[in-house]
Amino acid sequence: MIRALTIALLIIAVSPPALGQIPGATARRRRSVESEVRKLDREWGEAILRRDAATLDRLLADDYTRTEPSGETIDKAQEIAETKAPALVSAVEFLRTEDVEVKVSGEQATVTGIVVVSVRFDGQGIRERYGYTRTFAKRDRRWRIVAARLTRAGAGR
Repeated sequence: MIRALTIALLIIAVSPPALGQIPGATARRRRSVESEVRKLDREWGEAILRRDAATLDRLLADDYTRTEPSGETIDKAQEIAETKAPALVSAVEFLRTEDVEVKVSGEQATVTGIVVVSVRFDGQGIRERYGYTRTFAKRDRRWRIVAARLTRAGAGR
């Protein structure tokens, strides 16, 4: 009886679902997801600079919400409209992310970092630094940004 129980436990331990829990396989999957999410986060920044509404539409979930430092919330339609707005067309000159970290938990990933942006208003250049958090969720086999939050960061590089 003990021998049969031991054999059954060994079979369960090496079954395909259990193999997915091997630390090396889990670490490889996490690194792969982290890499994919970092790439999508860079695409977001490039889309803002290029005023690429189609890319933002692809990256943002339909229920996306961004919270501004003031507490104001912006939905997907507003984010895309801001990108197309004439004021923005002439305003964003530079955007760079720094100190980016990605944390993955199942079908969600959180990206944190600093975004440095230079804008031009009324002919005057302004450089701002914001801490940001972007939350990605895997939906229909694709990673989408479901939420973002900006906070003012001090002067910097």
